[in-house]
Amino acid sequence: MSKIFFVDDDSMMRNVFEKAFKLYGHEILFAKDGKEFLAEISSAEEKPDVILLDMMMPTMNGFDVLEKIKENPATKDIPVICFSNLGGSVDAEKAKRLGATEYMVKSEYPPKQVVDKVEEIIKNSKK
Repeated sequence: MSKIFFVDDDSMMRNVFEKAFKLYGHEILFAKDGKEFLAEISSAEEKPDVILLDMMMPTMNGFDVLEKIKENPATKDIPVICFSNLGGSVDAEKAKRLGATEYMVKSEYPPKQVVDKVEEIIKNSKK
């Protein structure tokens, strides 16, 4: 069973993806903002296989969180999928430059496709 950490301030999105990931046999953890996520990941004994990171959040945006993830030796190798409402190529390029594995626009992917992408990334990261 893979462990996915989903960081998003939208409770509806968290509910939808909780159902989708559990349906396909994955464990899913949540944080509603970047600060909560960073506190939880720093104290976690077992790291997630993938982080699904919203880019537009209060308190700390996804770009700032991504930088912190990639600066930390304990989390820098965890694949991060930036999952956003921002569709611009500038944002996608910035996320990739900061170390994101993938950049997905929420409105373009139904939950099953997101699950498939996460499974693909996990499979490739374990090679």
